[in-house]
Amino acid sequence: MIGIAAASWLPGWGIVAGLIAVLAVLSWLTRSLEIVQRAMLIGVVLLGFSVGVGRYASVGPGANSVVKDVGRKVTIEGRVVVADRRDQGMGYTLDLLVIDDVPRNDRVLVSAPISSTAMIGDYLRATCALEQPEPFDGFAYDRFLAAKSIYATCRSLAASFIIEKDVLSWSDHFWRSIGSFHGWIDDRARAILPEPQATLLLGLLIGEDSFSDRWKEAFRATGTSHIVAASGYNVAIVAQLALIALVTLGLYRRQAYPLVLFAIGVFIIVAGAGAAVVRAGIMGVLALTARHVGRHTSPRNIIALTIVVLLLVEPRLLRDDVGFQLSVAATIGLIALTDRIASRLKMIPTTFGIRESLASTIAATIATVSIVLLSFGKLSIVAPLVNLLVLPFVPYAMALGAAAIALSSIGSSLGVWIALPVWTVLVTMTEIIATASRIPFASIMISPILGAGIVI
Repeated sequence: MIGIAAASWLPGWGIVAGLIAVLAVLSWLTRSLEIVQRAMLIGVVLLGFSVGVGRYASVGPGANSVVKDVGRKVTIEGRVVVADRRDQGMGYTLDLLVIDDVPRNDRVLVSAPISSTAMIGDYLRATCALEQPEPFDGFAYDRFLAAKSIYATCRSLAASFIIEKDVLSWSDHFWRSIGSFHGWIDDRARAILPEPQATLLLGLLIGEDSFSDRWKEAFRATGTSHIVAASGYNVAIVAQLALIALVTLGLYRRQAYPLVLFAIGVFIIVAGAGAAVVRAGIMGVLALTARHVGRHTSPRNIIALTIVVLLLVEPRLLRDDVGFQLSVAATIGLIALTDRIASRLKMIPTTFGIRESLASTIAATIATVSIVLLSFGKLSIVAPLVNLLVLPFVPYAMALGAAAIALSSIGSSLGVWIALPVWTVLVTMTEIIATASRIPFASIMISPILGAGIVI
């Protein structure tokens, strides 16, 4: 991890200086050990540091990357693995690229008109000019996309043409199943709920972020954007709901553990199995496992091993993916702080897991606030209060919403009445967020230097 961090942030000479600093600190910390033990430990550190630097140096566009076609107007074909609805149109992330009949590696982000109807798993053809992503407003957009293996973007002025494939692989069937399921959930939610409650429920259940710009700004101003993304918090809620249901049915926690893991796996697939939700799921399983095994193993070792494996797969996550940073920090907070905080919330009832849910929320918030402040440069004054008011409703919104969508299949008219409980919960959440966002100076911009000072 230190090797990857050094290669991510430091120039060539800085990497050498960083290694010298690490060895100096390690030599001082191990000064009481025997010479052989110190030599073995330093050797292992040298090996790990070298592997980290080498792994980071090995990532990037390859010889057959799509970057070869940047700057040209091309006909591009590919499979949709992410479909985002925006105010301005649709955003499709494509893999399995074929550009002007030449297969290419990596991925492309295609912006298409709102009339586009493609879903995850569909194959698209579009004609557009490939552009290289550029940073904007201090945000390293190019590095953010590169961490997802996206090295080019293009804007299609016409609705993308859906291609029918004669032969589909097992992965095609997998992505199409996810796309079909997402389409069904979207249709059901919008049939039984008005806006913005329907979009809020879709954000909670499958991470769909299709809010208007006004609502997106309201979520940012109140520090609640994280609840409408398929994140570690949503995974934790799914785990809690599954555990509460299984314990209510009479199972012991140890008996319920494998079924809770199964529930997390189902949620990952339902949410689209994207890189972010998979990482969130891994960290959620990690937190659950650490608490399940208790003192039989070290949670710190489990966390460290998991992070190393994820970074070996994609080393650019450490610097360029704030979602990864937040997932790791939230997991550490859940493991280290939840029980301590819960012990101080004795005035909160344990019914339906309210106390544990609130303790988990506070723990994750404490652990991630510094990353949010440094990454986004915006301090939400009302965020702590709004999160404490809104987050206890999230488990009920997810549980009631999933039940309403499932039961609404019987009939849309019946579904509207079934949706009344979840509509009440969602309206309460949106009203709290809307009211708080209208408070003067609900959020303020913070300079990087001041932000670092506040964090310290």
